[in-house]
Amino acid sequence: MEASPLLGFGPEPASALVSPLPLLLIDVDGVLNPYVRPGTTLGAQYATHRIGEQVVRLTTSHGEWLHRLAELYELVWATTWDADANALIGPIIGAPPNLPVISVTDRDAKDWTWKLPAVERFVADRPLAWLDDDPGQGADEWAAARTIPTLLVKPDGYVGWTEAEYNALFDFAHGIDRG
Repeated sequence: MEASPLLGFGPEPASALVSPLPLLLIDVDGVLNPYVRPGTTLGAQYATHRIGEQVVRLTTSHGEWLHRLAELYELVWATTWDADANALIGPIIGAPPNLPVISVTDRDAKDWTWKLPAVERFVADRPLAWLDDDPGQGADEWAAARTIPTLLVKPDGYVGWTEAEYNALFDFAHGIDRG
């Protein structure tokens, strides 16, 4: 069966995809594209880009980090950008191409993105790290209850993904028993 580019829609759970690596779920807004408070600026490493109607601030440092982490993790987009993360965000930062995508566009009654159900279906029983400034209600409890290695890394959405958080992801991957 050929994999769908939007794996969140496919009939097969992630456990059907055999990989010895843990998953790294990657959000865009607030992580790779920090929010900017009025009257403040981001560091010089960020460049501003217009993508359609949106203004995004991105740095190629994040693409370099993702390439290094791709040796330790299976990278997966978990963002409302969906497939546009591969088409629009990835090329700007130099991320590895054609990453799987978990579709997280379902909305709850308050129009908040509800990521956890789609994430649960996709990750099944795989070890994972989830890089998201706001993974949503219930994510902390879900991660704590898993008996499989799970790490939530929640950058400050107004700062974005930092070197300290990169190091935490690196250390977590090296600490997982693959035996």
